[in-house]
Amino acid sequence: MWVIITSKQEVYFYNTGYLRTSSEIYNPKSKDLYVHLTNNCLQQYNLNYSLFEEGNTIPLENLQEYFDNSFPNNNISLEKHIIPRMKDIVIDTYLSSENKNKEKEKSFELLGYDFLIDEDFRVWLLEVI
Repeated sequence: MWVIITSKQEVYFYNTGYLRTSSEIYNPKSKDLYVHLTNNCLQQYNLNYSLFEEGNTIPLENLQEYFDNSFPNNNISLEKHIIPRMKDIVIDTYLSSENKNKEKEKSFELLGYDFLIDEDFRVWLLEVI
C-alpha cells in the first residue's frame, strides 16, 4: 500500500493496492523460497514467474472475492476490517518515527507499506520502504 506524508503532517493513504503472489503452488512444508517469499525482486528470477498472474501481481479487489468465495461465513470485508487496520498501522508507524518530515517545507515522503494477513484475518506490518 502506498502512503504520502506531507511536511504539514498530512497522511494520505492510497486505497488502490495490489497483492504479490508466488510463482509456485503453496506448500507449507516446502523449503523453496519461491513458495514463501513473494517479493518481486526474488520472484522475477523463477522460471515460473508470471505463470499464474502477469508479473505475479493481482489487484487488491481480488482479495475481497477470495474472502467471499473461500470464507463466506466469516463476512470479512476489505473496507470494514482490513483497510482500517492497515490505516491504523500506518498512523502508528508515523507517530513512532522521529523524523516526521518537519524540516523541509513543501516536501513529502512516499512510503510503501507491505502487509500480511494471517489465517485469522489479522493484519501485520512486514516492512515500510
